[in-house]
Amino acid sequence: MRRVLMTALAAATLASATPAFGAATLNYDNTNQNTFIHASKDDTSVAPNVGQLVYGNTNTISGHDVAYYGFTAYDLAQNQAYNNTNYGTSISITDGGGFAQIFDTDFSSQGGPTNNLYAVLMDPTPLFNAYSFSISLDLQGNATANMFVYYMLSSGGGWVMATNSPLLTGGSNGQFSLTGLDAGQTFDKVLITTMAPIQMFKQNSINLMNVTPSVPEPGTWALMLLGFGGLGMTLRRRRNKVAKLLQIA
Repeated sequence: MRRVLMTALAAATLASATPAFGAATLNYDNTNQNTFIHASKDDTSVAPNVGQLVYGNTNTISGHDVAYYGFTAYDLAQNQAYNNTNYGTSISITDGGGFAQIFDTDFSSQGGPTNNLYAVLMDPTPLFNAYSFSISLDLQGNATANMFVYYMLSSGGGWVMATNSPLLTGGSNGQFSLTGLDAGQTFDKVLITTMAPIQMFKQNSINLMNVTPSVPEPGTWALMLLGFGGLGMTLRRRRNKVAKLLQIA
C-alpha cells in the first residue's frame, strides 16, 4: 500500500512540476475538437460574412468570437499580414454540416487569376489549445500541394511553424489537427498557407479551455490513486479492529 501511495505522490508531483515546452504538431486526423465553429448569426453590419475579414462563432446563437482573414500572401518575417488591397482577398463564410465553411468568393472552376486565396488566418477570442479543419485546394493539374501551418501562443512571441509542417494535401477535403501543447499553453491564432489556391476551408473546430475535458488529466489520475489508497488503508484498519474485538470476545 505504501508503494501505491508513493507512486501516486510522485505522479502528482511530476504532473504539477513539468515545465511547458511542448510544440504543436500538425497531423492528418479526422477527429473533431470539443467546440464546432459556426458562421456568425449576428447582423452583417456588425459581423460581415463576405470580405477580407469574416466572422464565425463558437455557439449557434448570436455572437462573433472567431475572426477569419483571407490573403493572397502573408508577411511572416514581420509577423503581420499584407493589409493593402494588393494582398487581401475576399472570402465568404456560411454554415454547412454544422461547421463554418470559408470559400474564396471569386473562385472559378476554370482556374485562372480569380483563384487567389493562398492564406487564411483564424483568430478566436476565447482561449483554445487544439484546432481541427479540412481544406480543399485547386491543384491546377497537380496531384497534391504543400500546406504550411503556423501558430502564435497567447503567451507571446512570433509565428511558429507546426511540427510536421508542411504536409501534402490534395483536391479533396483532407482533415487535419493541430495539437500537442503542454498544460497551460494556449494558441492565440493559427495561419494556414498553401502552394495552390484554396477552394474551400471547412469543418473548423477548436478545443476550448473552459470546456471540461472528457478524459482526466495526469494530476487527476494521481489524486484518484491517492484516494483509493487511503480508502484501502482505512478498510484494512477497520478489518483489523473487528478481528481483534472478535478475539477478545
